[in-house]
This record gives sequence, C-alpha cells and structure tokens, in this order.
Amino acid sequence: MSWLSCAAVAFANEHGGSESGGGAGGLVKMDPLVINLQNGHYINFVPQLKLSDPLDEGYVKGYIPALRHEMIKSLIGQNPATVQTAEFMSAYSHKITEALNKFLAGEYIKEIFFDTWMLR
Repeated sequence: MSWLSCAAVAFANEHGGSESGGGAGGLVKMDPLVINLQNGHYINFVPQLKLSDPLDEGYVKGYIPALRHEMIKSLIGQNPATVQTAEFMSAYSHKITEALNKFLAGEYIKEIFFDTWMLR
C-alpha cells in the first residue's frame, strides 16, 4: 500500500514546542496522532494548537491528554477516501477547534494547523 498525503496548511515553527516542551508565540505542537479509520486504513497527523493568548499555554498543556482523546474520538472509523482530502482537513481543523474550546470552556484555541496529514 502506498502513502497518500494531502498538502497540509502548516503553520510550522522549527523551534516550536511539543507536549513536553514550551511552545513559541502561543503555538503548542502536539505529539503525532495515529488513528484507525475504516478498512484497515489509518491517518497519521501532527497537530499544532495556535492559542488565542500565549499566556494560556500552561492551562491548555494541562489538558493535552483529554484534547488528544477528543481528536481521536472525532476521527476514528471515518472513511479514508473522505479523510484524505484537503477539504476534510480544513473542515476538521475548524470542527475540532470548536470542540476543544467547548471542552476547555473558553476560546483558548484560535486555530489548529497540521505539520503532517498522511493516510496509510
């Protein structure tokens, strides 16, 4: 099986933080996620959370395990043909931003970007 990938609208910062380190300018780079889709396919992506206020970084990082769970829940079992499109990636970014802000009970996340968006 070959790798399929979508061009990601990435807001990458080579010196940005990760879940265990500090972010740069209100950007929290999460560890990679690998989520099972339908028919043995899976999606591999690296989300970056652009915060509304860089001062909220500590608060948001405290919820990373729960935020990862919300991202997994919203993608598991999806149709691979749909997930691989740039339109889906963009819509997912908006949808999950709203869902995570609802979970956090505030407008903490301004946008979500992806370093990687690959379907296998």
